[in-house]
Amino acid sequence: MSLGKTGDEEVVMLVSRIFSLIPARTDAAPWPHEADLDLAMFHEIIRAIAAQICTLQESIIMSEMLSRKVVNPNVLLEASKHVSYMPDMNMGTGLAVKLLLTGLRISEVKEALPTCTNIERDLSKGYEFWKTMRSMHDVMKRYK
Repeated sequence: MSLGKTGDEEVVMLVSRIFSLIPARTDAAPWPHEADLDLAMFHEIIRAIAAQICTLQESIIMSEMLSRKVVNPNVLLEASKHVSYMPDMNMGTGLAVKLLLTGLRISEVKEALPTCTNIERDLSKGYEFWKTMRSMHDVMKRYK
């Protein structure tokens, strides 16, 4: 894929953002790689959205408890255990796919991202997520 066209750059940006939602498996070392500015900004937006979703979930649970619509409060306490506070996020998978789409081979990507412990598995998970997102897009397009 050549990045000579703006359209290609937009495709790489979209795909890398989607793939970056799947956290890469990394070793315990701090992230030593350069941060991709676009992915870093995208992740800040995702963190803000995740925090708002968490607040919304907690508000709904509290509202249900206070209005006594749920007879057994243990049900709500159990539900509150499943509120997703902050997802595990890093941009490793997004960086890996971006490097692949710009022409690097998988061996070069592994060299560029040595803290990512299983890039092939992360990319495979990212691809499955991509297919799911495409399917959802196709369904929503039909009901436009």
